[in-house]
Amino acid sequence: MQADFYLPPRQGQADVAAEERWRAIEDSLYRAAMVELPPFSLPGPVTVAESGRYYPAIQRRVVQIAASLSTPGTSTTTVEWRKNDGVAATLSLASGVSLVTATVSVDMADTDYLTMATTAAGTGAKGLVVHSRAVGTLT
Repeated sequence: MQADFYLPPRQGQADVAAEERWRAIEDSLYRAAMVELPPFSLPGPVTVAESGRYYPAIQRRVVQIAASLSTPGTSTTTVEWRKNDGVAATLSLASGVSLVTATVSVDMADTDYLTMATTAAGTGAKGLVVHSRAVGTLT
């Protein structure tokens, strides 16, 4: 979700440069508003497991999810990212892959909760960490 700024219609090169500056400011504000939610992690060998619930303190929109392995498995590791026990995203780390990311748009109210679950543990996979990034407060 990008912040909305009023940009007058283009009338020449000077206006194009001004628009590019506004876009750079807009992108900076968007990144500055991003917060990292507490990570889900399995520091040792990856097993089929489910996390406890995480309740956000304020309303947020989750926009990015990343899953990484310190040691990739020789088979696929699959992680479900869940909101209120419903699967909102599935991340699969194929054999030999140590990082996957996903772009999402999931609104989280302060009454919603987030859980993670590994539904497939790759053979030999170790050190799973799932990061979620969110922006702003919802109104």
